[in-house]
Amino acid sequence: MLGVYSITLQIFLVMKKLFVFIFFISFFKNSTAQIGAQNAYEFLSMPVSTRSIALGGMLPAYSFRDLAVAIESPSLLNKSYDRNFYSSQELMFAQIYHGQFGYAKYQPKLDATFAGSIQYLNYGNFIKADETGAQTGHFGAEEMAMQLGFGKNLNAKFSYGANTKFIYSRYDDLTATAVAADLSTSYKDTAKKICLTFQILNVGTQLKTFYPNVYYEGSHIEGLPTDVRFGISKRLSHMPFSIQISAHHLQQFDIRYNNPLDNVTTNIFGQDSTPTKTKNYIADKIFRHLAFGGEFYFGKHLTVQIGYNHLRRQELKTSTLNGAIGFSGGFHISTKKFTFGFSHAWYYLPSATNTISLTFLI
Repeated sequence: MLGVYSITLQIFLVMKKLFVFIFFISFFKNSTAQIGAQNAYEFLSMPVSTRSIALGGMLPAYSFRDLAVAIESPSLLNKSYDRNFYSSQELMFAQIYHGQFGYAKYQPKLDATFAGSIQYLNYGNFIKADETGAQTGHFGAEEMAMQLGFGKNLNAKFSYGANTKFIYSRYDDLTATAVAADLSTSYKDTAKKICLTFQILNVGTQLKTFYPNVYYEGSHIEGLPTDVRFGISKRLSHMPFSIQISAHHLQQFDIRYNNPLDNVTTNIFGQDSTPTKTKNYIADKIFRHLAFGGEFYFGKHLTVQIGYNHLRRQELKTSTLNGAIGFSGGFHISTKKFTFGFSHAWYYLPSATNTISLTFLI
């Protein structure tokens, strides 16, 4: 047993050093904050937890036990997750597979909980063709992130945690790799049923690019989808209901897409005219950083979630189709042996995506 604890301690110390290394290297190489098709490995921004998806797609803080949320926010990891296994699968269209599975283990000698997980995204098969359009076969594309993290309590209310990630991406015969890290800290008051969490996600750098010998725009290193988040989760004292408010992409205030058509109007003659005063869209810019969620508790075994993500709605709606884009919902059924989760999120019309998950003790 001493050998096991010695190895675990060494892993713990190596992870802390690796996180610091990745953090500083990434800031020297990729200090510019950008979102929206500006970075590689955008799949890291996709929510995987059914509860996170149902509650708006951004869930840094959660007051109650959920291993999938703790994998995303390692400061929420604690010994209650010992020997828990989690798996989720998003049911997408066009034979695209996206999911995650993970496992947590508590180490009493270190008083820390470790969690390992793998997130994957398979884009399916594509037809390969040459420049004349002649089909020459098929090819595949996939991405994967292997993650190892830990969470540790500072005292009864404060905790911290970190994740390190190795990222792999393949498009046909081209491959790329990267390393990244997450850092989070949480304040949790079980008596008041409140949780606050601060996160820094996907801080890292590429190790190998798709074209390592080709330079463009002065650099061949692509950025990662770094995200700074803050979340609060609060269960109401006299109602079976909790609220979640999440603020994301705090490292950059203006994340609004600058659409030139927004400043063009049409007069009564059908002619385009540019207004003399440009709108600043302050309210829209603020709300694009926010996601809202609510959870209803029906006894001890059933919870129902609803959520709204303003950024998702504003970016994916069209001039003729809005509907429920940006909204989401789901439910979770818990027993002593397992928890089954289901979420439904509207990204586009007329359809949506579903995700199922299962958590149980090994």
